[in-house]
Amino acid sequence: MAASLTDHIVAYMKEYEENCMYKFVGGGIGKTLMDLCPELPARLWAELDLVPLIFELGVEQSIEHGNGLVGVDEEADAMARKCLMQDNLLSNSQIHN
Repeated sequence: MAASLTDHIVAYMKEYEENCMYKFVGGGIGKTLMDLCPELPARLWAELDLVPLIFELGVEQSIEHGNGLVGVDEEADAMARKCLMQDNLLSNSQIHN
């Protein structure tokens, strides 16, 4: 069951990337899915060059973050913004050097 679910997820994502000319760079995986498909993160990394992010809580739950509770989707957005900002800083430093 876990292997077929993992196969389906990876195949669907490959098909989406090809059909939409899109490249996933990261993906959030909830703890429940991780428990069902423990090999999924490694397959995403190996086959799609995608950085898997494992979340302990589900999307419907909130996590304590500095100044209050935020949803997992907000936390994922914040991580994506940080990655983009870091990439922008690296790109700018390479231009000026």
